[in-house]
Amino acid sequence: MSVFKQRGFIRILRFAVIAAFALFLLVSLSRAEEPVQKPNQSTEAQSPLQDSSDHMNHSAPANSPSTDSPQKMNDQSSQMHDVHSGSDATDNAGHSLHINTKNREGSVLPPNDGSVPDMSGHVHPTPAPDSVEAGVTERLGETITTPIYFTDSTGKRVDIRSLMTSPVLIAPVYYSCPGVCHILMSSIAGVLPSVRLSPDKDYRIIMVSFDELDTPELAAKKKKNFMHALHAADPSFPPDAWKFLTGDKQSIDTLMGEIGFRFKRIGKDFVHPVILVAVSPEGRITRYLYGTNILPFDVTMALTESETDTPLFSVQRIAQLCFSYDPKGKKYVFDTMKIAGFGVIGFVVILALILSFGGKKKRKKKREE
Repeated sequence: MSVFKQRGFIRILRFAVIAAFALFLLVSLSRAEEPVQKPNQSTEAQSPLQDSSDHMNHSAPANSPSTDSPQKMNDQSSQMHDVHSGSDATDNAGHSLHINTKNREGSVLPPNDGSVPDMSGHVHPTPAPDSVEAGVTERLGETITTPIYFTDSTGKRVDIRSLMTSPVLIAPVYYSCPGVCHILMSSIAGVLPSVRLSPDKDYRIIMVSFDELDTPELAAKKKKNFMHALHAADPSFPPDAWKFLTGDKQSIDTLMGEIGFRFKRIGKDFVHPVILVAVSPEGRITRYLYGTNILPFDVTMALTESETDTPLFSVQRIAQLCFSYDPKGKKYVFDTMKIAGFGVIGFVVILALILSFGGKKKRKKKREE
């Protein structure tokens, strides 16, 4: 009688373990299949600077009059940066950068022989201010499918999709910016040596100017400066893994629309968010990183998310299982719920194995007796 009771108890335990495991697995799968929530575009249209004000660069002249209240000006002073055309700026690596935005050079299509044309004396009039408001509309999961042609720092015309042979981080900037664009590029140069991926093979960084007045010649100067800073820490970093592009207004508007990036011209300068956009080799937008305080871990995780061929049991994949992106904090955080879930699954599996093999041993011992 005791043997039958013991067998019945073991069967009940097995059933309970299997049921708990199945229930947990079902809940986990249902959570994993939840669609990515996109920002409420109607709300964002009414208040475009609310979510990204802490990552905005206000490059309006300091002498322009303002009718804002003192309280509003105090609130904005910690979020905006006032700069002057032709002023000196210092990046976060301690480099003093002198920016001269007088006599801005025009954007013309350079030859395809790899040379940069002489554009001295070719001056475009300053475009009229844009009517759109600056901000970001995240387009996670959407794919860049349109051919979009830019000019790189050597004067070569390229389709940006042809650069996506591996995951890429697209950084919208403008090269004559004396403010946060330089801080962002300096920050990128500082973190790339610490990214535990192979540049050019595993990823590529693409700077794209959204100012149609920026030229390949200016892009080449910027690349030379920041590659020099990068090579001081990592001399082996391949120059082809960090692209500096310029383009005409049509190409710029097309790409910025694809990634949901909006900027506003004010005179010769811009109001714009500060972001990095991770894109997979298929052109799928996978992650947005905000601000100039870039961490090597966040860059590695964003690129790993975009890579479809990363081995399942690589260090990057294991880290991806343990961390998730926090949209409020705009960074990757340790996912305690996910780890707890893995712990429960492991406990259930171990308990099931113990009950299974323990029951067999007891039955075998009873038969021997």
